[in-house]
Amino acid sequence: EELRDLQEEYITLRTNYINLTKEFNDTKQKNENINAEFLSLVNKVNLLEEKNHELTVAKQDLLRDTETSKRTANVLEVENSKAVDEARDLRAKVIQLEAQKMNLEAKLKEQQVEFDEQRVHLEQDAVGKSLAQEGELLSRQRGMQNEQNRFATEISMLQQNLEQTQSQLRASERKRRTAIQAAE
Repeated sequence: EELRDLQEEYITLRTNYINLTKEFNDTKQKNENINAEFLSLVNKVNLLEEKNHELTVAKQDLLRDTETSKRTANVLEVENSKAVDEARDLRAKVIQLEAQKMNLEAKLKEQQVEFDEQRVHLEQDAVGKSLAQEGELLSRQRGMQNEQNRFATEISMLQQNLEQTQSQLRASERKRRTAIQAAE
């Protein structure tokens, strides 16, 4: 009964362990995906910042030119504004992704701590139950050894009593024969 309970408990704990490990691996994969997206966004931000810088330089050069240059500068200014807006949006997204990444890392650490605590608890329970079972087995073995020793002592005493009784019986039988022979 106790072994069956232990087996069921082990199966439950093993299932929990497998589920936690899967959840851990899934979270780890999500974290890796977010890191890849984060790097991609950082590269895009850098490219956009370079583009923004180039557009700003081009704008300054064109402002010195003619009226046609002013129209071209206006077009570049609009493009620059879009790039700045896009860079701002990307920076906001980077900040948001960093926050998500930190949350996922915190959850991952919490799950790792919970996993470690459960593993330690399982190991302690298994060791405690094993020691209790070994103690009970040793106690039973000592009890059986004591019983065997008691029985061996009783058998030895009975054997001695038997030998004494047989000796007395032989002596009594000799006396009886001697008495019968004397009576004849």
